[in-house]
Amino acid sequence: MNLFLFIFRTHTFRQLIGGLVVIMICGSFSNARAAEEYAVKAAFVFNFIKFTTWPENHFKDGEAQIRLCYRTNTKLEKHFKALNGKKIGTKIIRTNAFEANHCCKSCDILFIDRSFEPLFIRNLIDKTDNRSVLIIGETDNFISQGGIINFLSKNDKLQFEISPKTAKERNIKLSSRLLKLAVISE
Repeated sequence: MNLFLFIFRTHTFRQLIGGLVVIMICGSFSNARAAEEYAVKAAFVFNFIKFTTWPENHFKDGEAQIRLCYRTNTKLEKHFKALNGKKIGTKIIRTNAFEANHCCKSCDILFIDRSFEPLFIRNLIDKTDNRSVLIIGETDNFISQGGIINFLSKNDKLQFEISPKTAKERNIKLSSRLLKLAVISE
């Protein structure tokens, strides 16, 4: 035990441990930053849902679920799974991961992550058949492809843009409180 204390107290040992800690922190920083980004995006999506109103007849027979669909095997998946079962008003969020070519037709919210190719993004949006689906993404030109809300980064800050026109075309109402925080795109 005394030998351990002697080694620990030596300057070289402390430098070695300090160096290892710095390497571990730097090595995991990019992963931690990405994980933090996805956790923040999931929290944003939860709040987007709070400030979205679907048409009265959208939920069949007073259905108590809001279905959030996203691609399986993405970095967002664990954060979206954490939203499963959370309540917003009288509705419960149900998350549904889908395979790349099998977008579920029963989505109320569709999140299209950056792993999709631009042509496939347009194809996914077309599969919603202009129903009242809140379509959220995180790629360049997402709004022009038919998305309603898109995450973007400006000056290392996460922001979002909204197309009120597309939301209106899909018969989705977004709260003015949400619109005030967004970059408005058409």
